[in-house]
Amino acid sequence: HDLLQRVAKDCAKYRVSRLLVEAKASGKSIAQEMRRAYARENYGVTEINPGNMDKVSRAHSIVYLFTDKMVWIPDPDVVEWAAMVIDECGKFPKGSHDDIVDRVTQALGWLRLAGLAERRDEREAEVLDSVTFRKRNVEPLYPGS
Repeated sequence: HDLLQRVAKDCAKYRVSRLLVEAKASGKSIAQEMRRAYARENYGVTEINPGNMDKVSRAHSIVYLFTDKMVWIPDPDVVEWAAMVIDECGKFPKGSHDDIVDRVTQALGWLRLAGLAERRDEREAEVLDSVTFRKRNVEPLYPGS
């Protein structure tokens, strides 16, 4: 109960629009209870199943989002939590903690799957594909007329 209240408080404090919960162990019951108890709040709850990928593989799968400069990183001198995130991600996988790395990979992976983090070349290909004429063989509505 304390965990649910703390999560709900943080969701309100940080104006969360989507709460991502790992669908393993206690995560499933937490997600269900958050949906039930806080259904009237302004955020949705989504369960994320990491599948059989380990933490290192999940981190490697989103590295290009940083190298392609698709992720904005706040100035650590201005935003207090930014230094902590940068430090933990920089030490991964040899650091003593990896909870923040888990959250970063989970959030960026979800944004990617939801189509909210597209690479420029993917977007250009999608636009080009949408305007490319394709001849279709359409059957007449009334054959023989």
